[in-house]
Amino acid sequence: HKKKMFDLVNTNIKDSKKFENYLEKFTFIDVINSTNIATGEILEYPKKASFHNINIRINKLYSKLVGSLHKLNNLIFHNQDQNYNDFTYKELSVLIPYFIDKFDLEDNNYLTKLELGFNIKLDCDPQKIIDNHLLMYDYKSPNRDKVNNGDFKEFFKSDHHLKIYNKSKQYKRKFDVKDHILRIELKLTSKRKIQSFGINCLDDLLDKNKIYKIFEFLQKEFQKLTIIDTIDFEEIPQNDIDKLNKYTNPNYWQRLRIENKSYKVQTRLKKDFNLLLKKYNLTTIKEDLNDKLIYKFWELINQDQKELFEPISVKG
Repeated sequence: HKKKMFDLVNTNIKDSKKFENYLEKFTFIDVINSTNIATGEILEYPKKASFHNINIRINKLYSKLVGSLHKLNNLIFHNQDQNYNDFTYKELSVLIPYFIDKFDLEDNNYLTKLELGFNIKLDCDPQKIIDNHLLMYDYKSPNRDKVNNGDFKEFFKSDHHLKIYNKSKQYKRKFDVKDHILRIELKLTSKRKIQSFGINCLDDLLDKNKIYKIFEFLQKEFQKLTIIDTIDFEEIPQNDIDKLNKYTNPNYWQRLRIENKSYKVQTRLKKDFNLLLKKYNLTTIKEDLNDKLIYKFWELINQDQKELFEPISVKG
């Protein structure tokens, strides 16, 4: 099974000077000063460095490390530059202390971006789901889609994004990956949002209850997606076809919002839409993806662990 948990992480440094002094002492990293292009003068800041796939920026007042933990894990421990394989809690629990120790980050870091993502193995081409079945999030169309070589749909909120993409397309050519892989990814884009899950620093990423809280949030966000099976126009009465055509169009919901239709009216229409989906059994793809997502999470968090994880909220 292909799967993973945390990917991109944006780690800010509290005490930038301490961090800079630490890096200057070590030979494993070359710190490069910036140059003024016009004058050729070497500037004190910003300074840049990198460690495998991790980019390091040092400014006078703040510094940060940005990159994929999953890729870093593969580069250090497997000598591979990719992130389509497994990345389990067990591997994370080795990588995080190594990373903190390597850069002397203990008590000197906080997170400003965090990605939690899962690679889900499908029986069909993920492109079909993205193009034909994934229609809306929270009754709105995607903010971005089809950029680069892995086609996707991405939905933005002020402090988080939800992104669904074709992972196999991205890696088919490069690594001859034959599996059909759909990736479901939650990006937390603000320090405040990340801290709302009790995650204040890298160490907190090892707290399974905190990981579980983020996963619960990802699941709630996933439920807001409109993913529907293929509609059989022959089998469904015209009246209901008309309704489905209307309800599956984000412009219809947009118009209701613009016209300031009451919450009550919108809720009634959404309920009607959901009843139609149930009536004609059009939610099997979404239910299947949801089951696979849950299965992946438990597989990842429990693999090679002596004790199975039980969330505090469930125990209580």
